[in-house]
Amino acid sequence: MDLGPVISRFPFLASGVAITLAVTAVSLVLALSLGLLIAVLRMSPVRPLSWIATLYIDFFRSTPLFIQLVWFFYVLPILTGFAFPVFATAAIGLGAYSAAYFAEVYRTGILAVPTGQREAALSQGMTSPQALRRVVLPQALRKMLPPATSTLVTHLKDSSLVSVLGLGDLMYQSYSLSALIFRPFEVLTVAAAIYFLMTYPLTVLANRLHRRGLARS
Repeated sequence: MDLGPVISRFPFLASGVAITLAVTAVSLVLALSLGLLIAVLRMSPVRPLSWIATLYIDFFRSTPLFIQLVWFFYVLPILTGFAFPVFATAAIGLGAYSAAYFAEVYRTGILAVPTGQREAALSQGMTSPQALRRVVLPQALRKMLPPATSTLVTHLKDSSLVSVLGLGDLMYQSYSLSALIFRPFEVLTVAAAIYFLMTYPLTVLANRLHRRGLARS
Protein backbone atom coordinates (compact mmCIF):
# COMPACT_ATOMS: atom_id res chain seq x y z
CA MET A 1 0.00 0.00 0.00
CA ASP A 2 1.52 3.28 -1.16
CA LEU A 3 0.16 6.33 0.67
CA GLY A 4 2.54 8.72 -1.03
CA PRO A 5 0.15 9.87 -3.79
CA VAL A 6 -2.52 10.52 -1.18
CA ILE A 7 -0.25 12.36 1.26
CA SER A 8 1.07 14.57 -1.53
CA ARG A 9 -2.51 15.66 -2.20
CA PHE A 10 -3.42 16.12 1.46
CA PRO A 11 -4.42 19.81 1.01
CA PHE A 12 -7.19 18.57 -1.26
CA LEU A 13 -8.52 16.38 1.55
CA ALA A 14 -7.92 19.11 4.12
CA SER A 15 -10.35 21.39 2.30
CA GLY A 16 -12.95 18.69 2.86
CA VAL A 17 -12.07 18.51 6.57
CA ALA A 18 -12.89 22.21 6.90
CA ILE A 19 -16.33 21.67 5.34
CA THR A 20 -16.93 18.60 7.52
CA LEU A 21 -16.15 20.53 10.70
CA ALA A 22 -18.25 23.50 9.58
CA VAL A 23 -21.37 21.50 8.74
CA THR A 24 -20.93 19.45 11.91
CA ALA A 25 -20.70 22.58 14.07
CA VAL A 26 -23.69 24.35 12.52
CA SER A 27 -25.88 21.25 12.56
CA LEU A 28 -24.79 20.49 16.14
CA VAL A 29 -26.11 23.85 17.34
CA LEU A 30 -29.44 23.05 15.70
CA ALA A 31 -29.47 19.49 17.07
CA LEU A 32 -28.75 20.57 20.65
CA SER A 33 -31.34 23.36 20.60
CA LEU A 34 -34.07 21.42 18.84
CA GLY A 35 -33.29 18.29 20.84
CA LEU A 36 -33.87 20.12 24.12
CA LEU A 37 -37.18 21.49 22.85
CA ILE A 38 -38.30 18.04 21.68
CA ALA A 39 -37.30 16.48 25.02
CA VAL A 40 -39.28 19.07 26.99
CA LEU A 41 -42.31 18.59 24.74
CA ARG A 42 -42.12 14.81 25.11
CA MET A 43 -42.23 15.15 28.90
CA SER A 44 -45.06 17.68 28.71
CA PRO A 45 -48.31 16.79 30.49
CA VAL A 46 -50.14 18.11 27.42
CA ARG A 47 -50.65 14.86 25.55
CA PRO A 48 -50.87 16.25 21.98
CA LEU A 49 -47.49 17.97 22.45
CA SER A 50 -45.99 14.81 23.93
CA TRP A 51 -47.40 12.75 21.06
CA ILE A 52 -45.96 15.09 18.41
CA ALA A 53 -42.52 15.00 20.06
CA THR A 54 -42.63 11.21 20.31
CA LEU A 55 -43.62 10.94 16.65
CA TYR A 56 -40.73 13.23 15.69
CA ILE A 57 -38.22 11.11 17.61
CA ASP A 58 -39.57 7.82 16.28
CA PHE A 59 -39.69 9.05 12.69
CA PHE A 60 -36.16 10.44 12.52
CA ARG A 61 -34.65 7.51 14.43
CA SER A 62 -36.48 4.92 12.33
CA THR A 63 -35.59 6.22 8.87
CA PRO A 64 -32.11 6.38 7.31
CA LEU A 65 -30.32 9.72 7.33
CA PHE A 66 -29.39 9.13 3.69
CA ILE A 67 -33.03 9.12 2.64
CA GLN A 68 -33.80 12.16 4.80
CA LEU A 69 -31.00 14.19 3.22
CA VAL A 70 -32.06 13.23 -0.29
CA TRP A 71 -35.66 14.11 0.54
CA PHE A 72 -34.70 17.51 2.00
CA PHE A 73 -32.51 18.35 -0.99
CA TYR A 74 -34.50 16.99 -3.93
CA VAL A 75 -38.13 16.45 -2.89
CA LEU A 76 -38.81 19.36 -0.54
CA PRO A 77 -37.97 22.03 -3.16
CA ILE A 78 -40.42 20.36 -5.55
CA LEU A 79 -43.18 20.48 -2.94
CA THR A 80 -42.48 23.99 -1.67
CA GLY A 81 -40.93 25.69 -4.69
CA PHE A 82 -38.05 26.86 -2.52
CA ALA A 83 -34.57 25.36 -2.33
CA PHE A 84 -31.99 26.00 0.36
CA PRO A 85 -28.29 26.18 -0.55
CA VAL A 86 -26.56 22.84 -0.32
CA PHE A 87 -24.69 23.70 2.89
CA ALA A 88 -27.86 24.87 4.62
CA THR A 89 -29.73 21.77 3.48
CA ALA A 90 -26.97 19.52 4.80
CA ALA A 91 -26.84 21.34 8.15
CA ILE A 92 -30.62 21.35 8.60
CA GLY A 93 -31.01 17.72 7.57
CA LEU A 94 -28.18 16.50 9.78
CA GLY A 95 -29.30 18.69 12.68
CA ALA A 96 -32.92 17.56 12.49
CA TYR A 97 -31.79 13.93 12.44
CA SER A 98 -29.43 14.19 15.41
CA ALA A 99 -31.94 16.26 17.39
CA ALA A 100 -34.02 13.10 17.81
CA TYR A 101 -31.08 11.35 19.47
CA PHE A 102 -30.08 14.32 21.60
CA ALA A 103 -33.71 14.62 22.72
CA GLU A 104 -33.48 11.16 24.24
CA VAL A 105 -30.17 12.04 25.87
CA TYR A 106 -31.75 15.13 27.43
CA ARG A 107 -34.84 13.23 28.54
CA THR A 108 -32.85 10.42 30.13
CA GLY A 109 -30.62 12.88 31.99
CA ILE A 110 -33.54 14.98 33.21
CA LEU A 111 -35.50 11.96 34.41
CA ALA A 112 -32.40 10.78 36.32
CA VAL A 113 -32.58 13.88 38.54
CA PRO A 114 -34.75 13.20 41.63
CA THR A 115 -38.18 14.81 41.28
CA GLY A 116 -37.71 16.36 44.71
CA GLN A 117 -35.15 18.74 43.23
CA ARG A 118 -37.68 20.20 40.83
CA GLU A 119 -40.39 20.30 43.47
CA ALA A 120 -38.07 22.15 45.85
CA ALA A 121 -37.29 24.71 43.15
CA LEU A 122 -40.99 25.23 42.45
CA SER A 123 -41.67 25.66 46.15
CA GLN A 124 -39.13 28.50 46.17
CA GLY A 125 -41.23 30.38 43.66
CA MET A 126 -39.47 29.38 40.45
CA THR A 127 -41.47 28.74 37.32
CA SER A 128 -41.15 25.37 35.57
CA PRO A 129 -38.75 26.74 32.91
CA GLN A 130 -36.64 28.39 35.61
CA ALA A 131 -36.53 25.18 37.65
CA LEU A 132 -35.49 23.27 34.54
CA ARG A 133 -32.77 25.76 33.58
CA ARG A 134 -31.37 26.56 37.03
CA VAL A 135 -31.80 23.34 38.99
CA VAL A 136 -32.58 20.29 36.88
CA LEU A 137 -30.36 20.77 33.81
CA PRO A 138 -27.14 21.55 35.76
CA GLN A 139 -27.56 18.31 37.70
CA ALA A 140 -28.60 16.35 34.63
CA LEU A 141 -25.59 17.55 32.63
CA ARG A 142 -23.17 15.21 34.37
CA LYS A 143 -25.46 12.27 33.67
CA MET A 144 -25.90 13.33 30.05
CA LEU A 145 -22.20 13.63 29.31
CA PRO A 146 -21.31 10.01 28.38
CA PRO A 147 -24.30 9.41 26.03
CA ALA A 148 -24.04 12.97 24.67
CA THR A 149 -20.39 12.35 23.80
CA SER A 150 -21.26 9.14 22.00
CA THR A 151 -24.01 10.96 20.11
CA LEU A 152 -21.62 13.78 19.22
CA VAL A 153 -19.07 11.35 17.80
CA THR A 154 -21.82 9.63 15.80
CA HIS A 155 -23.03 13.04 14.64
CA LEU A 156 -19.61 13.90 13.27
CA LYS A 157 -19.30 10.55 11.49
CA ASP A 158 -22.81 10.85 10.08
CA SER A 159 -21.77 14.11 8.45
CA SER A 160 -20.01 11.96 5.85
CA LEU A 161 -23.42 11.30 4.32
CA VAL A 162 -23.84 14.92 3.23
CA SER A 163 -21.48 14.03 0.39
CA VAL A 164 -24.54 12.63 -1.39
CA LEU A 165 -25.70 16.24 -1.83
CA GLY A 166 -22.47 17.21 -3.56
CA LEU A 167 -21.14 19.19 -0.62
CA GLY A 168 -17.34 19.14 -0.67
CA ASP A 169 -16.80 17.53 2.73
CA LEU A 170 -14.06 15.07 3.58
CA MET A 171 -15.92 12.08 2.17
CA TYR A 172 -16.82 13.87 -1.06
CA GLN A 173 -13.21 14.96 -1.51
CA SER A 174 -12.10 11.39 -0.81
CA TYR A 175 -14.37 10.04 -3.54
CA SER A 176 -13.10 12.70 -5.94
CA LEU A 177 -9.46 11.94 -5.14
CA SER A 178 -10.06 8.20 -5.54
CA ALA A 179 -11.43 8.79 -9.02
CA LEU A 180 -8.44 10.99 -9.84
CA ILE A 181 -5.56 8.76 -8.74
CA PHE A 182 -7.29 5.34 -8.83
CA ARG A 183 -6.25 4.41 -5.30
CA PRO A 184 -9.53 4.05 -3.38
CA PHE A 185 -8.10 1.83 -0.65
CA GLU A 186 -5.32 4.24 0.22
CA VAL A 187 -7.58 7.30 0.05
CA LEU A 188 -10.26 5.79 2.26
CA THR A 189 -7.62 4.60 4.71
CA VAL A 190 -6.33 8.14 5.09
CA ALA A 191 -9.90 9.45 5.35
CA ALA A 192 -10.66 6.95 8.11
CA ALA A 193 -7.53 8.04 9.97
CA ILE A 194 -8.62 11.67 9.71
CA TYR A 195 -12.08 10.87 11.09
CA PHE A 196 -10.42 9.00 13.94
CA LEU A 197 -8.19 11.96 14.75
CA MET A 198 -11.24 14.24 14.83
CA THR A 199 -13.40 12.03 17.05
CA TYR A 200 -10.98 10.34 19.45
CA PRO A 201 -9.87 13.50 21.34
CA LEU A 202 -13.53 14.38 21.94
CA THR A 203 -14.13 11.00 23.54
CA VAL A 204 -11.03 11.23 25.73
CA LEU A 205 -11.86 14.76 26.88
CA ALA A 206 -15.47 13.94 27.69
CA ASN A 207 -14.46 10.85 29.67
CA ARG A 208 -12.04 12.92 31.74
CA LEU A 209 -14.67 15.57 32.42
CA HIS A 210 -17.11 12.86 33.39
CA ARG A 211 -14.70 11.26 35.85
CA ARG A 212 -13.89 14.69 37.31
CA GLY A 213 -17.57 15.40 37.75
CA LEU A 214 -18.12 12.10 39.54
CA ALA A 215 -15.17 12.80 41.83
CA ARG A 216 -16.70 16.12 42.87
CA SER A 217 -20.20 14.70 43.44
